[in-house]
Amino acid sequence: MGRDEYWLSLDHLGKPTPKREEVAELVAKHLSSSREVILIRKIFSEDGMAKSRIKVHVYSDKAKVPQPRQKKAKKGAQAEATQPKKEA
Repeated sequence: MGRDEYWLSLDHLGKPTPKREEVAELVAKHLSSSREVILIRKIFSEDGMAKSRIKVHVYSDKAKVPQPRQKKAKKGAQAEATQPKKEA
């Protein structure tokens, strides 16, 4: 597969759950790796604690990093966008 998988634990006392970009920068700095080969898969915040578990994939090559998935539009939102508004 050409990747390493890591589970990290990050304490963030007094701060909100860290953003994916912040975590990726920390991982890149710690592993002396390029930010472009790091993919943050999941961030799990533990209820009532300022602690998160993070699943990270570090790829051996930039070409092996998968492209982000496109989110599907909700059916209701799509129908509203296609129908013209009625005037009162």
